[in-house]
Amino acid sequence: MKDNAPDQRKKKFIDREIQGRLAITVVRNALVYLFLLALFIFVPLAIRLNDGDSGPELHEAANAFLALHEHFWPAILLLLIVIGIHSIRVSHRMVGPVYRFKETLKGIQNNDLSYTINLRDGDFFVDLMDEINKMTLSLRSGLQELKDKEGEMRHAIADLNAKLDKGERSTEVLKASTLLIGQTEEALRHSIEKFQLDKK
Repeated sequence: MKDNAPDQRKKKFIDREIQGRLAITVVRNALVYLFLLALFIFVPLAIRLNDGDSGPELHEAANAFLALHEHFWPAILLLLIVIGIHSIRVSHRMVGPVYRFKETLKGIQNNDLSYTINLRDGDFFVDLMDEINKMTLSLRSGLQELKDKEGEMRHAIADLNAKLDKGERSTEVLKASTLLIGQTEEALRHSIEKFQLDKK
């Protein structure tokens, strides 16, 4: 049983659109949180600067404001870069499995049930992987059962034709052959009826 497109997972961007949108969303939300953090840090200092009456207090507030201003924004920039890179790595663990699920479902649409999904350590949607693998295994087993029953039917018909070609036309021989064909057809029908095609 084949695994689908293992080389695709080596790329950092499996689906540029989805991973890009996730990274932008994460960075945008981080910017909002960091802006609120900056407000809580800088606004009280700005108020102290405006309300400062004495020279030493004003000087102390100004020094604190400048020191924070000097170190805060480079740290924020570095943090945003780290968050962006981390979001891409995390999205890889999400988009990678989705890519494999899509490839497996496309294979099933093209009547190829040989796919088995194997996710990497740390990937998301492991439970969904198990369910899809169980589904494909169930379909493979069901279709293999149908193929086996169809083979038995074909063999029974070929056996009847061989007997007729040899001139064996007695009632007992024909009855035994048709009984075998009937039993095989019933078993095949039961196997087909296991598949529910319409909602009841």
